[in-house]
Amino acid sequence: YADFDGLNLTWETLEGIAKHNGPVVGDVPYALAQFNAQYDLELHTHASIEAQVAAFEELDRDHSGRISQRELRAALPKLGLAVTADEATAVLRTFDADHDNLLDVHEFATLVVKLQDFQKAEAAKAERARILTPDVVAAFRRLDVDGSGGIDAREAVGALRELGVKANPDEAIAAVHRFDANKDGQLELEEWATLVDELRKFQARQGAAAK
Repeated sequence: YADFDGLNLTWETLEGIAKHNGPVVGDVPYALAQFNAQYDLELHTHASIEAQVAAFEELDRDHSGRISQRELRAALPKLGLAVTADEATAVLRTFDADHDNLLDVHEFATLVVKLQDFQKAEAAKAERARILTPDVVAAFRRLDVDGSGGIDAREAVGALRELGVKANPDEAIAAVHRFDANKDGQLELEEWATLVDELRKFQARQGAAAK
């Protein structure tokens, strides 16, 4: 609680506790939302390496300064990776640089970096699959008649109408330029899919607000 005048944990420790399973999305618990309003924990991002290392002591249940296979297996679900005993052993061996069958804080930090990279890659893969719906891909293919892998702003306006996205030409062209990440005057497939997804979300919000 932000206004509690008792024990104050460091920002990194609080961040690690709040985001130990990854970014906080959807409905944020009331107390966390109130605290975050005063001390931004960047809930939409993965916890920093400092935050994960700050959590090391909590995971090191016997306070030995090392994490055992049993402690690691209990810790990995908190980092978003549920594993069996054999899988925990395999993870430990991968990051146990000094081969003592334990992880010190530096080895643990290396594990966290690799795990976060994996989680980000998986999240990007899932997001790509979500926005590349058959209708969106089909509309793009119809316009990309020369197979160049890109469509220009004016071509995109007509395709948006086909997909039921209402936008006047000026608004559509401005949106296309916004999502043209490499600024080459054309939208590639993923840029196009992101544009359609954002416009659909915007229109859904407008529809909900009008009710």
